[in-house]
Order: sequence, then structure tokens, then C-alpha cells
Amino acid sequence: MKKILGIDNCDIEAAFLEPRLEKPMYIKTPASLAACGFITKEELNECAIELLGSMYGNVDVALLWFREFVKYLKQVGMIQSKVDPCIFYLK
Repeated sequence: MKKILGIDNCDIEAAFLEPRLEKPMYIKTPASLAACGFITKEELNECAIELLGSMYGNVDVALLWFREFVKYLKQVGMIQSKVDPCIFYLK
């Protein structure tokens, strides 16, 4: 009797926008805020914007997302491969 192996994969839209940051992260204030009158030109050089969540281009986001995803897969009973940690299986 042959055993059939089912394989599934998924693509999660906006996955890199989901993880919560582990440490404070700041970005430079966009010049357009001064151009639109939200802040003065003096404040532009003195201020930064603190990120409350992750965003594309942040180098830590892929690792943070993977940690959250692994935690979920283990909660639902999946087993992480010791050979390749990106592969999970269910017996």
C-alpha cells in the first residue's frame, strides 16, 4: 500500500506588518510634514517618529514574524524539522 504525502504552503498578505516590535524603533521625520505645516522646520531636525508597529524595510520584521508563526504552528500541534527549521509536519 502506498502512502500519500500531502503538502500545503501558504502566502500571508501583509505578514511583515503584523509583528510587534521588541525594542523602541524610530524613523526620521519626513520633510513633507513641515511642508504641509504640521511641524515647523526647526522641529523637523529635532523630532523623530516612534514606530508603534513594524513596517516593510525593517530588518528585524522577518525574524519577528517567523517567531510568531512558529509559536502558532507549535500550538496547533505541528512539529518543526530538526534538519530544516522552516519545515513543519504533522503526523
